[in-house]
Amino acid sequence: MATQQPDPSVARLESFAAIDIPSDATEVAVQSRTNAADQPVYTAHFSTTPKGARAFCAANGLGGALLGSAGVDATTRTRFAIEGDSAQTPFGCRAISPHDPQVQREVLVTVPTTATAVVHLIAFRMPR
Repeated sequence: MATQQPDPSVARLESFAAIDIPSDATEVAVQSRTNAADQPVYTAHFSTTPKGARAFCAANGLGGALLGSAGVDATTRTRFAIEGDSAQTPFGCRAISPHDPQVQREVLVTVPTTATAVVHLIAFRMPR
């Protein structure tokens, strides 16, 4: 019986953005590309509990959860690739990487149900 191997793109994201995807995360998806300045950009999303999402924002120097506005505007929805609505007020966090001050990490959390949170992450290297 084959053992499922961790997704290498998750490991690359965790290393690049100096974060740890929670062990209880489900539906983890990671994409990477380069921007116009030829710098790496990672986008990711995963599902967890609202408590798990708050813990994610409190870890790895992300600064803790900050309440967002009552809704998510179209620009933000497109930027973070958000699908669906949030039953509760979205929240987020953002900070530079504690390991590389050129790496910015931005997180937006939507809460589709009282038991589920979807964490949307963008991490990118700012040009010098």
